Amino acid sequence: IVTPLLVLAMVGGSERAGAWRFPFQVIGSLGVVWGVIWLCSVRREDLPAARESGAAAGGSAEHWLLECLYSRRFWALVPVVMVLNITWQLIRAWLPKFLQQGRGATESAALYFNSLYFVAADVGCLAAGAGALYLSSRGLSTHRARLRVFGICATLTALAVLASVLPLGWALYGVLLLVAAGSLGLFPCYYSMSQELSSRNMGKAAGVLSAVGWLTASPLQKVFGFVVDRTGRFDEGLAIVGLAPLLGFVCLLVIWREPEPVSVRGSGK
Repeated sequence: IVTPLLVLAMVGGSERAGAWRFPFQVIGSLGVVWGVIWLCSVRREDLPAARESGAAAGGSAEHWLLECLYSRRFWALVPVVMVLNITWQLIRAWLPKFLQQGRGATESAALYFNSLYFVAADVGCLAAGAGALYLSSRGLSTHRARLRVFGICATLTALAVLASVLPLGWALYGVLLLVAAGSLGLFPCYYSMSQELSSRNMGKAAGVLSAVGWLTASPLQKVFGFVVDRTGRFDEGLAIVGLAPLLGFVCLLVIWREPEPVSVRGSGK
């Protein structure tokens, strides 16, 4: 939220080539300081491991990768984490250029709006968690509540199709804020689902999925840029990227399975 404002304050009106480097060095250095503070403050006893029965724990720890590969839920989340990262990372990264080169906004206006974009994204993230909790309290199962919120957020990101045809103005800004809320609101749903993959190896499973997400989204940055260079337009790419989470929603509907209720029978029956 604050980063674009800090960059604007440090760069000012300078049009010198490479003026952006100093703000990036300062912000990156602050990140290193925060990382050191975090590592020094976290203790081993703050992160207790999940407890399982001996046989289950041994098998789970030894074959955690096979546990993922044989899991239907893991394969449901593979396309989900791919489309989540594609949508969030590409729109976030290309938004300033879309506004400036694609819609004619000034650099300062684009940076100020970039801060609002991240505010809306944070609001969407918090609202998604609160919404799923509310739906669960109203009688929906945890998974169905998360799925409903995921569908709403995917619908909001699909508004990028509308943003791709709107001219610069308040309507465009408003639609983009809804896209921001939806694109980050998808993540709490995904992360809560990923916690059901394994009680003991959740971090490893989530790490594999995160790697899949980054390995997918990172190369597409170049593809997006190539399309912009060839066409001189951001509109088609923005629309396609905004529709991607709907594919993840369909995958959850088709592939994910809730556990069947276990019937309890008496020993004499």
